[in-house]
Amino acid sequence: MGHHDRHDTIDNNNGNDDDDTLGYNNDDDRPGMQKNHNRETKYVLSDLESADERETRFICYFHEGNHNRNNGISTLSVYPFNYEFVAWRKGQNGMFVTKGPDMSQFWLSQLLFQCPIPKEFQNKVSLKRSPNGGSSAEQRQRPQRQTTPRLYVDLIPIRTPVRRPGEWLFHHNHTGKQSDGTFEPRTAWGQNIHTLPPMRDSGRWENIPICPRHEQSPSDDPTTTSSTTSSSTTKDNKPVVAKEKENKKKHRLVACTWTSAAHQRRGNARTISDGIPRLREWIAFHLMVGFDHVYVYDNTAAHYPNATNNLKLVTSLFPVSKVTHVEWPAQVCNNNRPMHSDPGERSSQYAAESSCRERFGPDTDWMASMDPDEYLIPSSQPTWHNMLDKADSQGLKVMKFRSTRARPRESLMNPFLTKSTTKDDVCKVIDEKKPPCLVPKVTETFLKVYNCEYIRSPKPSRFQRAMKQIYRPDHVLSHFVHYSTVTQPIARTWEETTRAKLPWSAHHYDDATMERFMNEFTEGVLLHAKTTTPDEMVGRFKSCEAKSFGMCPVGHECPDDVPFDDATHTKQLTTTHEGKFCNCWVNREVENNFVPRLEKALQRLPNLGELQ
Repeated sequence: MGHHDRHDTIDNNNGNDDDDTLGYNNDDDRPGMQKNHNRETKYVLSDLESADERETRFICYFHEGNHNRNNGISTLSVYPFNYEFVAWRKGQNGMFVTKGPDMSQFWLSQLLFQCPIPKEFQNKVSLKRSPNGGSSAEQRQRPQRQTTPRLYVDLIPIRTPVRRPGEWLFHHNHTGKQSDGTFEPRTAWGQNIHTLPPMRDSGRWENIPICPRHEQSPSDDPTTTSSTTSSSTTKDNKPVVAKEKENKKKHRLVACTWTSAAHQRRGNARTISDGIPRLREWIAFHLMVGFDHVYVYDNTAAHYPNATNNLKLVTSLFPVSKVTHVEWPAQVCNNNRPMHSDPGERSSQYAAESSCRERFGPDTDWMASMDPDEYLIPSSQPTWHNMLDKADSQGLKVMKFRSTRARPRESLMNPFLTKSTTKDDVCKVIDEKKPPCLVPKVTETFLKVYNCEYIRSPKPSRFQRAMKQIYRPDHVLSHFVHYSTVTQPIARTWEETTRAKLPWSAHHYDDATMERFMNEFTEGVLLHAKTTTPDEMVGRFKSCEAKSFGMCPVGHECPDDVPFDDATHTKQLTTTHEGKFCNCWVNREVENNFVPRLEKALQRLPNLGELQ
């Protein structure tokens, strides 16, 4: 069956009913086309050679609602890659485990597929922009979406054999072998045609609304061009003009973030309420260092459904050509800590990241997903532009950054004056010379306050677990918070590999030429400015001393010439030349270059007090 230009991506979180490697044929007189439900379209499970469509999982029945259900059209779902085959190449024993947590299967937390929208219905989901353009202010005043859907889809599952650990549903084109767990339907089920029940008699998820959205157009961004030319020289210094590069992407580098005006930390122990000022600074910084566009997935409504101050208050400060606000009220159902007996997960965050990559990844060369307390800082360069060019010239697809939590500098903080009068308020000031709790000075940026690395660069390899990445979305097919979990090479079958005349291996190993950690001194570094709340600073007078027990929650700057010793650093043994306790190091390039530039960029924006 044919694919169409426009798709909707739907999340499927069933880790057992995977993508099917059987073929599907139809019993209609128009093979390969969408089917009208009134014609009683029939679908047949077939062998590989006879199939119109391989590796599908759902019949997608599009219609205009219950009032006009009978005039619908069906297509078959499409996977971005074969999840089951990728699990096999990763060396897994199946798509799930029978005992213990499925932690090694975290990349399967979402199974994405697409339902191609029939061309007859594509006008139902497309909102045309005004032909005369209009200013940014005018565009913000326009409705962002149509409130009543005009198109719905029913999902009818196609049943497939159950696979237990060690069992796979492959065909020989995947692995190059007739055995290895491959499945032949006629051998298993006989030579008779296996016709699926009519759609109207099948179980289904009904009336899933398809939200209309604005068409993206190159004219939305005046910097976009449709083609470029480049030149080089041969060894004889003869000029060579390369062919025009058609279809230049709209953006060179974009950022995605899932955030909220306020949220609960894991375990719901603390409320973090600095989301609005954080986001304002974070957007300004990343636009300053060469990000072309920022996509903000606003989760505020999940925590405060009646809140009037969501993050659109911040995103509206920037041109629509630079920042996109996406309302994302999906809730986190389980917010327990990772070591809890019932560990939590961030399903809303995972879905937002996947949405951003699916929707906006095709428009950009490079993409990063991160939180508003994470700063991706180019080293020895004012922007990321040169590093991106370098990465492209080296064939690099994923740039990786180790992550450690920075400390807020005590010298840049003020006492936190609580209004509470209760006796159990840990931040209640008893001795004005020793206020128990601190907050950053309002005159300082978060970047400057937290520019004190507890683990000095170059960061040890053990801190790669919580890495962040800048990656090419045309290479990374699935990304999970910290990791590029599925890439083009690992999803490539034996048949595709041999056709491309590439070496084949059943088990895939990451290609070091395509992804690596950045040199933190010459290429780029991640500064993680995770909020330290006022109550976390209680007891610092005892813990922020040399040879003391406990972890000092605030930063005491070490002179640049004081060495960092990873083996003894956590024992609070580091001191200045005068013998005073110190525990973090200032990044001088950030302090002397990026902080002043950021301060100037923020001065050009309205402050938050003027907006509220």
